[in-house]
Amino acid sequence: AFDGCVNLEEIDIPWGLVNFDGAFLNSNIKRLRTHWQVPLPISETTFQGVDEDQCLLVVPANSAVNYMTSDGWKIFWNIKEVENEFVEKLSFTDSSVEEVCLSHWDVNLDGMIGLDELLRVNNLGSVFTANKEIRDFEELCYFSQLEIINEKAFSECTNLTTISIPASVTIIEARAFEYCTLSSVEIPKTVTSIGNYAFAHNAQLSNMKVHWNVPIKIGSNVFYSTNISTATLYVPKGSRASYEN
Repeated sequence: AFDGCVNLEEIDIPWGLVNFDGAFLNSNIKRLRTHWQVPLPISETTFQGVDEDQCLLVVPANSAVNYMTSDGWKIFWNIKEVENEFVEKLSFTDSSVEEVCLSHWDVNLDGMIGLDELLRVNNLGSVFTANKEIRDFEELCYFSQLEIINEKAFSECTNLTTISIPASVTIIEARAFEYCTLSSVEIPKTVTSIGNYAFAHNAQLSNMKVHWNVPIKIGSNVFYSTNISTATLYVPKGSRASYEN
């Protein structure tokens, strides 16, 4: 993007940026500001051609050592830490959800989950599978790099009643929410695929909201053993006929 920009001397990289490999090749950066306590993983060639002797790297307080030992960043020896760095921290409604998130994604070990740490999460794996303690996971919506809710991600979370699916998600895999107790579900417009039995055995399901003007094709038995026949389906204005057909 900025390859060879010899007049580009100062860059402030926002914490929400998740990939900029090769963006600053052979540029003439003199001051580079970042906002991650734990530096974003980058390739060793990201700043190839940048004169590291002439460039000041400005980082959050107490994070310099993280940059000095990280591939791609450790070429910079002139590093300045700045105070009053602010990254929004999440406040979890459910302490059981918070406990799981801290144990897996508290990268800087400060006992809190920052939005910058969630940028590194693109797969939930099985960390929540069959967790009988979690009940409310509205904060899932902040996992902005999550594109797939993988198979059985929340399967057998038998006390899970509330969840907020992020707008980044495109695929909900098979049995993702099987055997939960979800009472309502909102599926973002970005979702293009829902796997077999994804919401099966949610006996409390009473309403669902979707955002497609034309309904997508879904897997088999997605709502098996639910009260879907009596549940309320909320669809975009003017699209009711598409769903009835």
